[in-house]
Amino acid sequence: MAWYNDKSRKTYVATYKNEKDMRGDVEEAVKFGWTLQNSAAIGGHINVGRTVAPAVLTGGLSLLFGASRSKDKVTVTFVRDERWLARHAVDEALRGYRDVQQGMRDGIARERSERDTLEARIKASEEIDGFEREAPEKDLETALKQSIKTTGSALEQCQKMPAKAAALREALQQATRVGADLPQMSFDPDAEALQVKADIDRLAGWLRQEQELLTCQQNTMKLLHEWQEASKKEQQANARLEECDRRLLGARTALENASPDRAEKAGKTAREADDERAKRETELNHARNQTAGCVTFLDGALRRKSELTSRLLQSFASSTSSQEAGPAVTSGPVTSPVATTSEASAASGDILQQLERLAALHKAGALTDEEFTSKKTELLSRL
Repeated sequence: MAWYNDKSRKTYVATYKNEKDMRGDVEEAVKFGWTLQNSAAIGGHINVGRTVAPAVLTGGLSLLFGASRSKDKVTVTFVRDERWLARHAVDEALRGYRDVQQGMRDGIARERSERDTLEARIKASEEIDGFEREAPEKDLETALKQSIKTTGSALEQCQKMPAKAAALREALQQATRVGADLPQMSFDPDAEALQVKADIDRLAGWLRQEQELLTCQQNTMKLLHEWQEASKKEQQANARLEECDRRLLGARTALENASPDRAEKAGKTAREADDERAKRETELNHARNQTAGCVTFLDGALRRKSELTSRLLQSFASSTSSQEAGPAVTSGPVTSPVATTSEASAASGDILQQLERLAALHKAGALTDEEFTSKKTELLSRL
């Protein structure tokens, strides 16, 4: 880096043998706020004491070199203009401020887009129940991760602003002290600082809530998978029991119709079929207990998730620190994998929908005949 481009320098002494070399340095130095303070030739001193100007560059330098002294060495002292330094510092600080300002605006715009997607995913996950809810729950988890990423990025950009604002404020104060001209700015850094602080608080709050919801969502996905696996095992156990019932019925029929010489063998077959059925019935009851336990845990996780999503969406909707906040999606109650009744569902259309869901769960094996009949009777009584 050439000496005249070194912003840490305020004075520089150079010695020249000819006017050509000196002119080259002076022409470059003037671009970076340097002035000629004085020059001294061998055999005497020549005081310049003026700011380098076009007049100096178009013949004035020759005053430093007489024809009789063209071979002499001349020492020149360059001095940095404080006003130029101050204005340059303002320009640099303003450039840095605007870069971060634009990054912050872009980050908030991306965050808003991801937030809209997240709200849609929350609504979709709460409108579906049973085995069909796995896909929307996965979509919600993906949307949460992306939203956390963009919210964190926007927050980082906002957190850079206070330091940039302080640097700009200090540069402007220094420029004012030395009488440097100030650039025209279309914004008020102090007013923006208040908005940035509000943005930081808002984004930090959302980020904490989204991270808490993601933890809950991941636990919900785990419990949902366990419930699905338990339901499949229950269906398999039920199918094996039904097969045992068919074999037992056949064995008992064969025993009733067996001749005396075959009665002992038929009786043994019937007893074995009866024992097998008892084992399969125990197996089915165990599977049903496991499914019921999974349903209980999953229901609790879904209720917790509903609380967190309601709080998050309420925070989105009630945010007054940014005009960018769009309308929030109202979070409805969580529907358990096992259909539950709700005092709020008084309309007959809602009850019919619950009956359809109840039938689907019974068909999928998630409800026993007794549970299905009990819930169905309860819902029909509300029509």
